[in-house]
Amino acid sequence: MGRTARQRTRSRSRVLLATGMNSLLFFFFLLFSSCTTVEKRPDAKAAYEKIPFSEIFASPQRYRGRTVRLGGVIIETTNTEEETTIEILQKPLNRRGRPKAVDETGGRFIVVFRRFLDKAVYRPDRPVTVVGEIIGSRTGLIGETTYHYPLLLGKEIHPWKGTGYSAWPFMHIGIGIGTGGGGTSGAIGIGTSF
Repeated sequence: MGRTARQRTRSRSRVLLATGMNSLLFFFFLLFSSCTTVEKRPDAKAAYEKIPFSEIFASPQRYRGRTVRLGGVIIETTNTEEETTIEILQKPLNRRGRPKAVDETGGRFIVVFRRFLDKAVYRPDRPVTVVGEIIGSRTGLIGETTYHYPLLLGKEIHPWKGTGYSAWPFMHIGIGIGTGGGGTSGAIGIGTSF
């Protein structure tokens, strides 16, 4: 039994809709994959221990000689002939090792690097992840308040893009497909949010 003209038209419409949808999906995949950048996870070359910052802050002498990974946002970078000192406001790290953009903090710490690090790169409010050896504490002033900073000898540092307090965008893509109640109509909807 032969197919009617209406059945052939419906069949062609379905094929065209599927082909068009595949082409459109491929186009949007290329568009969004070329516009989206993913920051590389800082893979520490030095081995480190996972010690809660609250414990390090409470008793840095207790953990002297141990290597840890910490993160936060830079408050100040100071260069001398021999070293670079970075004061950091500690922030919890996400699963990729990046400091989270939250107001939560365990306090401040100082990392000393025995090399020159440019203040233009390691500028205030820049998120960083560091690996360093705990070497004690250093006393300083915040305004008129005496403050005891945990002190680390830096081994590695990873500066992240952006600032520590910005809302980091996440991209979501939704795709919907619909067909008309009768006949050969169809629709494709694509939405994004940042």
